[in-house]
Amino acid sequence: MSLMQKSCRKDTLYGSLDTITREWTDGLFTSILRRILDNLRGEAAKRHWIIFDGDVDPVWVENLNSVLDDNRLLTLPNGERLVLPLNVRIMFEGRLLVIRDAGDDQSLRHARIYVDSGQKHLPGLTTILRVKRRNFVLAAHYGRCSGTTADTHEDNRAGALYAQPLTHIMSFSTTRALQTFFSMLDQACRTILRYNLQHAEFPLEQSQVDEYLSKKLLLAIVWAMAGDAPLTQRHSFANQIIALSTVSSPSVGSESSIFDYEVTLPLAEWSLWQKHVPRVDVPVDAVTQTDLVIPTLDTGPT
Repeated sequence: MSLMQKSCRKDTLYGSLDTITREWTDGLFTSILRRILDNLRGEAAKRHWIIFDGDVDPVWVENLNSVLDDNRLLTLPNGERLVLPLNVRIMFEGRLLVIRDAGDDQSLRHARIYVDSGQKHLPGLTTILRVKRRNFVLAAHYGRCSGTTADTHEDNRAGALYAQPLTHIMSFSTTRALQTFFSMLDQACRTILRYNLQHAEFPLEQSQVDEYLSKKLLLAIVWAMAGDAPLTQRHSFANQIIALSTVSSPSVGSESSIFDYEVTLPLAEWSLWQKHVPRVDVPVDAVTQTDLVIPTLDTGPT
């Protein structure tokens, strides 16, 4: 979740207290934090990144002193205290000189990543960012093990250009497509970690990890770019991507495509989705109430 803190006032960011009614109204940051704490949609089981996209200004960052230190506590003007969960990370994106001017209090409370202004993309970042658990290191070398057109930022843009002319259910957005793309890659890494935790005696070999991630990368591209397109356009787009890739693809017929397949572990094999969906046959005599109608948005009262 990204916040443009320089485009809003301080009370819009953190919230405001009505001096007459003493009623508190959450701001952008506090509403996000409260939604995570409420855990209505399983937020406690996910990792969240709150990104302040803009220069760090002491005017608004001073309120985060107790949030960024070991207390991890945000005290609101109405006396309420919100605890920053352990699955929440806060990131600041801004110019180095402005960050230096934020003060020593903030400088001592966060780590820094320096990125050269002339560097357009970070080819080694996926190698540096490794997930470690029980001495298992998963190095997602997307460029090395994929052989697809998603190796660099420029190639991602090229893939998006392929998808823009398609007919989409929602208006196509490169940002949203890339978010879907990286979310699917993140889930692929989690699947590998979960498998190795459940099979600690026989974890996946590096060759199996490379092959699995290569195929999942191919799936992530076609699903992120053309997942909401009509069937015929999805098939055509998938064929274009497969033609540019060196990853082995499943054997598909005239009425099927790579969208109908999933990659399974431990052999990293292509498998039809249909095989993972159990077939349920309901006997005719088991239907005792034929006149029962379950209300939905379509059948309910208007």
